[in-house]
Amino acid sequence: MVDRIVVHIGDSKAGSTALQTVLRYHPPNFVWAYPGTSLNHNHLARALSHPRFKHLARPRFEELWRQIEKMDASIAVLSAELFQSVRPESLVHALKEYGPSRLLPVSVIAYCRPHLSKLTAMYSERVKFGQNVGTIGDYAAKIRQTHRLDYAPRFKAWQDCFGDDFTLRPYSPNCDIVEDFFRTALPNTPPPGFTLRPNVSMTQPQIELMQRVPKLAKAVGISMPIPSAINRLICLHLRKSRIAAEGAKVMLSRMDSLSFQRRYFQDARKMDQLFFEDTFLKEALERSLTSPVSASRYELEASDISWFDEMVTSVLKDWSREPCAYQRRAIKTLRSSLF
Repeated sequence: MVDRIVVHIGDSKAGSTALQTVLRYHPPNFVWAYPGTSLNHNHLARALSHPRFKHLARPRFEELWRQIEKMDASIAVLSAELFQSVRPESLVHALKEYGPSRLLPVSVIAYCRPHLSKLTAMYSERVKFGQNVGTIGDYAAKIRQTHRLDYAPRFKAWQDCFGDDFTLRPYSPNCDIVEDFFRTALPNTPPPGFTLRPNVSMTQPQIELMQRVPKLAKAVGISMPIPSAINRLICLHLRKSRIAAEGAKVMLSRMDSLSFQRRYFQDARKMDQLFFEDTFLKEALERSLTSPVSASRYELEASDISWFDEMVTSVLKDWSREPCAYQRRAIKTLRSSLF
């Protein structure tokens, strides 16, 4: 019988897909369980953060509790990176209002990726989804005008709400989030063996190839918007080909890095004071200026570009002939690949 709930709230681009894959596909046991059938619990987060889905909060959380009550494990784990857009009080209210009369103990864990590293991962993601975000410098300038990467106010709100039951862990692309999560949130529970790392950011030359897609669509006479699933499918084919996989990661110019550092310096310092015993985020910002601002350019072979153009043209033509059916097949392929 479940007597505790562990909620993993992301952040996005901080290993959530890898962790969720383990949680979903690990064989059932009597220590922890992962309710539902989807890879994550973003449907719960949307019901609390998006007005369009607000009316679904009660039925979705009531169904969650029905599933939990049937579990033999002692811990129920929820994971949704979209919880980063939810007010912590809203989550507490939903668990109390739509659950049993006695609220089970709830602990919350999140992972924080350094500002610049997350920016570049977000940029790669936007390109993969087919969004026209320009250069990494253009994208950084837009993000600096928002609060997307202002960590301190958001994480402080979770800390204020959950107190000692909230844990924030540092994350880097080399972090084994599965091992860290089990050690931190499920102590005395050995982590399952897992080697797949889905959803890795694209390299700069891969991004340059993906940015050719709109021109290729225009060249074959396609004027309707290309759905994100089709762009992601193209990206999946590119990843599997290994073309440009060894290219340099996308990087900001020195001037853009300096502007970025100035924008987030206070947030990094505040976060280090609140959550980290060292200067984890501050040092990461400073490294953006001491690291090389441009790696040696990866020269794409003409044959690689030709293969990519032919692959994209084939996908786009097939999709244009039967848009709905092809898109459904694309989504099924993406789900099976955990991409």
